Amino acid sequence: MLSFYLICFIAGSISAILQGMLGIGVGIIIIPILNLILPIYGIPNQYVMHIALTTALAVIAVNSISAIISHHFSKNI
Repeated sequence: MLSFYLICFIAGSISAILQGMLGIGVGIIIIPILNLILPIYGIPNQYVMHIALTTALAVIAVNSISAIISHHFSKNI
């Protein structure tokens, strides 16, 4: 189970860096990695894509809220 968290942490870190620098990352990194590792940990195949997409959308939402707060405090809005 520790390896699952480690893989997700590394994928999330790379995704966050790419999303911050280039505006990409979640769809290119998180979704394919989750599609590969979720079945290994016992998630049924019929739910894997749904979980991967909702996780990616949650990451995008949190990152967007963080950016809004940062821009608001910088008086860029």
